[in-house]
Amino acid sequence: MHNEQDGTTQNGTTQTSTGDSDNSDDGVLTVQQTETSPAVQSQLYEAQLFHEARGLGAGGTGATTFIIQRLTALALIPLTVWFVASVVYLSTAAHAEAAAWLAFPVNAGLMALYLVFALRHGVIGIQIVFEDYVRNTAMRAFWVLLIKAAAIVLGTAAIVALIVLALG
Repeated sequence: MHNEQDGTTQNGTTQTSTGDSDNSDDGVLTVQQTETSPAVQSQLYEAQLFHEARGLGAGGTGATTFIIQRLTALALIPLTVWFVASVVYLSTAAHAEAAAWLAFPVNAGLMALYLVFALRHGVIGIQIVFEDYVRNTAMRAFWVLLIKAAAIVLGTAAIVALIVLALG
């Protein structure tokens, strides 16, 4: 059933003006406002919040940081076993023997991987602690940047030392 006065049908939908009436808004779609139930409003609000928050963690970096930290932890398991076994093996070795062992390409490569993964894993862990417990945004940003810079400098120095040792 169609109500001629306001352009609505029996189910509450609104129809457009086709120009047959004396309305000055010809061709304009008008929508009748209907009452929305509180349950639907709550669901829409929760969906909006979920959409806005999806992918964001406490630090605003999302699931990527979580996944990287877990992957570095998995990579560190066999690398740490190798590293501990190597330290035990080299504990009685002379300096020259240890240097020769570390100059071997496989050992140098595994050591480089161990350093990169350990530094990345550690930086992520410390960054999360700072993001969770340091309230001052400027101070938090300063310390996180300082820790990242220190890790880059230490990692670069260690890998350069490995390259120098392996080449020479």
